[in-house]
Amino acid sequence: MDNQQKILLEQKKKQLQLQIAVQKEISMRISGWLSIYNEILENKVEHSLHEIEARDPETLVYWQKALSEAPLSVYHLDSKLLNFNKETWVQTALYHNFPSQNPLRFVPPLDEQYLSDDVRDLLETALKERVLTDDAEFYLCYLYYYPVIKIKLNEALKHANLLFDQPIEDVALLTTDKNWLFFKSMEDQYYFGSKV
Repeated sequence: MDNQQKILLEQKKKQLQLQIAVQKEISMRISGWLSIYNEILENKVEHSLHEIEARDPETLVYWQKALSEAPLSVYHLDSKLLNFNKETWVQTALYHNFPSQNPLRFVPPLDEQYLSDDVRDLLETALKERVLTDDAEFYLCYLYYYPVIKIKLNEALKHANLLFDQPIEDVALLTTDKNWLFFKSMEDQYYFGSKV
C-alpha cells in the first residue's frame, strides 16, 4: 500500500468515526426527546427550538445529513440549531450557576419542594419572587436530552402540567439570563430559586 492509499484509508476511517459519533449522539440525546416533543407539538405549545449541543465542528456535515433524513426530517430541525461552543450551552450554564449538591445526580442548591398535584400552581408560587411579563422567555431543558426549547412564560404556565409531567426525565425551566431556575427531578421533587 502506497502513501496516498494510506492517507485515503485514514480519511475514510476518520469520516466513519465522525458519522458514528453523530449517530450515537442522536440515539442517546435526541431519540428519547422525540416522544416528549411529539406531545408538545400535539398540544400546540407555542415555542421555538434554541440549540442542539454538538461537540465537534468536524461533524457538521454528518449532522446536516442526519437532520435531513428520517426520522428527524419530519421535525424540521435546522442545522443552525447546532451549537459547537460548549461555553455557551444552556445546560453548561445551568450546571455552572446551580452546581449540584449530589455527585451522582443533578440536585440544584435550592430549597426542595415536594410534588404538587398542580405544577402550574407551584410554578406560579415560585414566580412570585420574580417580576416577569407574560412574554418573558425561558429555556426549557429536558436534562440529558436536546434540543433546548425556548418558551414564553404564559405558555409555560398554560402547559405546565404537560411540560413537567414527564416521568423519564429531569426538567429545568431557566430564565434566559440563566440566574433563576424551576426544576423537577425524576423523583418528582421540585426546586426553585435564584442563583446563589
